[in-house]
Amino acid sequence: MAPAGLYDGLFRDPTVSRILDDTQRIQRLLMVERALTEALARAGLCTEADAQAVSAALARFQPDMDAISAGMAQDGVPLPTLIKALKAEIPAVHHRALHHGATSQDIMDTASVLESRELLDHFERQIRQLVQGLAALTAQHRNQLVAGRTRSQQGAPMNLGLKIVRWLAPLVRQLERLQSLRPRLLKVQLAGAVGNLSALQNQAIPVRQALAEQLQLAADGGWHTQRDSLQELATWLAITTTALGKMAHDWMLMAQTEVGEIRFANGGGSSTLPQKSNPVNAELIQTLARRSAHQAAEMLQAGLGAHERDGVSWSSEWLALPELYHCTGAALHQSLMGLQHMEFNPVRLQQNLWQSRGLLFAETLRFRLHSGQPAGIDAALLLRQSIDAVNQNPDSPETLIERINTAAGTAFTAAELEADLLHAGCTDPDIDRILQAAQIWMPADD
Repeated sequence: MAPAGLYDGLFRDPTVSRILDDTQRIQRLLMVERALTEALARAGLCTEADAQAVSAALARFQPDMDAISAGMAQDGVPLPTLIKALKAEIPAVHHRALHHGATSQDIMDTASVLESRELLDHFERQIRQLVQGLAALTAQHRNQLVAGRTRSQQGAPMNLGLKIVRWLAPLVRQLERLQSLRPRLLKVQLAGAVGNLSALQNQAIPVRQALAEQLQLAADGGWHTQRDSLQELATWLAITTTALGKMAHDWMLMAQTEVGEIRFANGGGSSTLPQKSNPVNAELIQTLARRSAHQAAEMLQAGLGAHERDGVSWSSEWLALPELYHCTGAALHQSLMGLQHMEFNPVRLQQNLWQSRGLLFAETLRFRLHSGQPAGIDAALLLRQSIDAVNQNPDSPETLIERINTAAGTAFTAAELEADLLHAGCTDPDIDRILQAAQIWMPADD
């Protein structure tokens, strides 16, 4: 594996980097070649002696990465150089058991599917950990009323648990989508030069099925220029990072000095401003989410492949898909780090709730005035005049609630309104529904 780069701690997840390491990628190509040899033997297209000789050579083979890289630059794919090197290790009499019937794309696509399976397993574990952490945070804070915001302005009070559980909900849906995606994605590629697998004649289907069984993949026909499953994978990855990015955007705004509702114990420092605690995790997640959207678009364009194979579209995937993997893994890693170190400030949450001197409760007061409107009072006009008065007297300690009580003879209290809003409307049912849906995705106890 290459030495760690300067930016790897920001934009790379160690597990993803290990899986995508060039040495690991070559090993997956060799794994597919070995499985193909065993499938050929099962179909009677080579002898057991052939298969054993090839399997033994594959097991002891030490790839020359420099030579493979040079061959890739020449041929556009690594297989010609790799197969030539393997044949040098195998007696010529057994060569028929190596790479027979396959084209380079068959081996590379199948190895890519094995790679995606390993990466998706890792991503699923990370998302499950996030689901568990956010569910616990929801339960911890579902009795805290906070300022809800619309279009960057304070709108109305809301339950903090409801805000948190809505960071959680899309991750649960992504886990559900992932289970649906896997059968369409995890399938072997074996179709030969132009997709008809003619080199294997009447053994084409048995060999493909045997290859799929060896690798624990599905056998669903060739898909050289049918890249919809990979496009679905790309959009799943981008949606995952976007969900994380939205959550991180909220984190960053709530961590602003003037807001101060959360802080990160692992906040980044400044070279000149000692008071700073920069929300680095939240910043990076948003950067990665934006990057993922661009790479997903590239994957969609790569679906415009011509005829039976298109080198332009195919090589476009080699640029976009690994970057999507890196972005997703890093965004999940940064999210777990941020969640681990995030702390709510209950004092600032309460201060911000009343920062506008009760204007945040205007909607609730409107409904209350209309439902129990005192005789001879125009409730809408009273509310409008009271809001204007509070706005025009910013230095006055009088709250909107107090002004309405004085004008209308009502006896509304702050505690009463807060209690009503804490569990108002769909708050508890929505929290409970999402937490119940999340329960099945919790990591199993060790």
